[in-house]
Amino acid sequence: MKAIIGCLLWCLSAFAADTNEIRVVTRTDSKVSPGYLVTYEEFTRGGQTNLLRVTTIKDGVTNSIAHNFYHRGAYLGRYSQGGGYTFVNTAVSAPCALAFVWDSSSQLRSASVTTTNYVTLDSFTCTNGIFYPVGSSVIEESNRKTKDILHR
Repeated sequence: MKAIIGCLLWCLSAFAADTNEIRVVTRTDSKVSPGYLVTYEEFTRGGQTNLLRVTTIKDGVTNSIAHNFYHRGAYLGRYSQGGGYTFVNTAVSAPCALAFVWDSSSQLRSASVTTTNYVTLDSFTCTNGIFYPVGSSVIEESNRKTKDILHR
């Protein structure tokens, strides 16, 4: 029975590899910085990395979190928090725009990767300072709405 379930899961993962949805691979390293536990979470869409989250923990407490944003292999910028500070950096000569949205209470809500003519290439939601890629259908719907607004 375990072999059948294993085969089924393997086949489903092979089928899902052809979709445009998000996959995440996580690894942890304790040798990078002595006394710290560093977790790397690599999010991919369609086989391309779009977000790399690096979390550093010391004595069970989160020390820093860095979100590195990418599109088609190009580094776009970073949003990071650590030591009581928040940093937002964008890459020089990035092929597209990386934008962040805060609400009226100064809470970070989202980030998006867009072209100069407002086509959304990738989008991320933010909860409690942690970014997650949104589903492809959300991006497609956003682009439909933008197209409708621009063509009125």
